Amino acid sequence: MKRTILFISTILFLCMNLYAQDFMKEKRIYLVDVTASMIGKGGVKTPDIFNKVKDQLTTAISNIQDTDTDFAA
Repeated sequence: MKRTILFISTILFLCMNLYAQDFMKEKRIYLVDVTASMIGKGGVKTPDIFNKVKDQLTTAISNIQDTDTDFAA
């Protein structure tokens, strides 16, 4: 009797897991610094990296494979 209850419980548990696989959509958030320091201006001398960062962001967004991905930039 114990074996039967254990067997039925196991089957029910496995069936529940089959229907519990509801995956969330991937969400990406990109934060971009657009202050003067990105183009080398400001109180402290910094390199001009804005165009490089902008190109890398464009490449990263273009390379997203999952069409269901939500992103904010």
